[in-house]
Amino acid sequence: MLDKTRKFLMSLVVLALLGSLAAFGVFAAFSSTTTNSGNSFAAGTVAIADNDAGSALYTVAVHRWLRHRLPGYLYEQHFGGAIYAFVRGMRPGWTQADGSASGVWTQRPPLALIERLSSLLDGPRP
Repeated sequence: MLDKTRKFLMSLVVLALLGSLAAFGVFAAFSSTTTNSGNSFAAGTVAIADNDAGSALYTVAVHRWLRHRLPGYLYEQHFGGAIYAFVRGMRPGWTQADGSASGVWTQRPPLALIERLSSLLDGPRP
């Protein structure tokens, strides 16, 4: 009986230590700050830069996958586009100057661009 109690207490100590380490890691990750030169912010606005190259590469990957997995796949019909959600830029009631939702960026690259990038990823043909 004493041995089971000792094992149980040691298990609690180990769990407490692991929990403390995890809590410290979470606290460190969410409370760190950094400064970057060249940033400029105006009160009430958030400037979000889009990521055309990243979305194009993801679009190529999805396009290639759908082409092989979906019979009769057509880019214009089956692919809606890329959507990026910038969580730090989203708040209820926040909108862009054009009335669209703040923190949301969408793009659907032209099929010709996606086909060209796809062929570049295939590499040279022998």
